Amino acid sequence: TLDSTLDVLQRGPTDAQTARGDRSALSGTELIRGATTTDTTAVIDLDPSFTDTPQSDQILALGQLVLTATDRPNISSVRFTVDGSATQVPRADGTLTTSPLRAVDYRSLVAGR
Repeated sequence: TLDSTLDVLQRGPTDAQTARGDRSALSGTELIRGATTTDTTAVIDLDPSFTDTPQSDQILALGQLVLTATDRPNISSVRFTVDGSATQVPRADGTLTTSPLRAVDYRSLVAGR
């Protein structure tokens, strides 16, 4: 399920992944409160503490969430809420939006893309 996938992502990389140099902006956080899917859009609810996170860290965390969620065959975009209310979030280029986000909005964060 999407919830279980996001739960694994939030736990962070395994020891083997860490040894390869992988890291996660979500490791050890409790930022994800839940997720639902409407048609092909995932709605990920974030904890209010997300708004206190520096924007550069927000971008990395959101990028991980969008790229992970849209890698599922039935999800093409992700919308974010904070404590159940729509919220503006930054794309990789720093511009803010409340629109659903797609993988292309964060591809620049992935090496070799």
